[in-house]
Amino acid sequence: MLLHRYWFYVLAISLFSPFFAYGQYPNYLCETALPFCGEPIIQPSSTMGFPAQPGPSYPCFTGVINGVHWFYFKALSSGPVVIKIEHTPNPYCEIVFFRNIVYGHFTSMGDLCPDSLNTNHVLHCDQITNTASPPGAIININVIEGKYYYLLYAVSECGYPPQSYLITMSQTNRGQPGAGVLDCDLVYNQPCIITFIYADTTPCNTSTNTFNINGLVGFMYPPETGYLMVKDVNSGLTDIISPPFEGQSNFSIKNIPCDGQVHTIEAWFTEGECSLDTTIVAPQGDCAVGVMSGGGHICQPSGPPAEVYITAYGGLPPYSFSWSVN
Repeated sequence: MLLHRYWFYVLAISLFSPFFAYGQYPNYLCETALPFCGEPIIQPSSTMGFPAQPGPSYPCFTGVINGVHWFYFKALSSGPVVIKIEHTPNPYCEIVFFRNIVYGHFTSMGDLCPDSLNTNHVLHCDQITNTASPPGAIININVIEGKYYYLLYAVSECGYPPQSYLITMSQTNRGQPGAGVLDCDLVYNQPCIITFIYADTTPCNTSTNTFNINGLVGFMYPPETGYLMVKDVNSGLTDIISPPFEGQSNFSIKNIPCDGQVHTIEAWFTEGECSLDTTIVAPQGDCAVGVMSGGGHICQPSGPPAEVYITAYGGLPPYSFSWSVN
């Protein structure tokens, strides 16, 4: 089974670029809702993410509905289910409303989206002002064994550009006596999803002409075994992270040459089928960094010539080169 000890996180919102939240979450339509079984999941969002789709009923919502996330779940046993949704406080934007709604009780998934999610099937609907601490929502419902449910979570917009944050969602009464049990087979049969990569650079170390990339990788439904790999594609240097994987992991890639170039950072699970990449700009070093390519076998005196190319980054041009044969 998946591990579920991840219950909290700390992340400065100023370190989280709007691109990650705005461009990488897939469940902005009920047709693409993600499965949920009570285990904590983490996902990026934005205050000006995708708007709510037409079709479903939103009986207690007013104003513009943005930052939409859809989830679905199935009850294995009847009983109360308490779902807690939290997000990182945002010092640059006061989110006015948190909105959540649950639709049910459906006998099958069928072709429910979006028109079947109507007022007759609304089990819970809240529009909460920004007074909770930490900000977010608590959803209390009673589920029925064998039935299916949809959950929508959204926030109000607060201006442009989009303001980013992370949301976590979990069933807080999971495993308690009498609590409704949600079907985790829905989750275990899903491929892993890497939801964001945040990467930041250290200043260039003038004594070594190198820098480090430190950051955070967020994911859902990670594998139990294998490793999380985070690689600086330009240099080939990699950080290898061991399980358990609990929603997000820190990484650090060290001693990368300071070349002032755009670097691609890629993350993937060795035992999963998910990956994601992002880019950062490396600091410019005081010393030149030469990258060689080409070459080949040299056979004297009549063999073909071998061409060697050197691309220089950093330092102050013009550059001079010397070579020798050992």
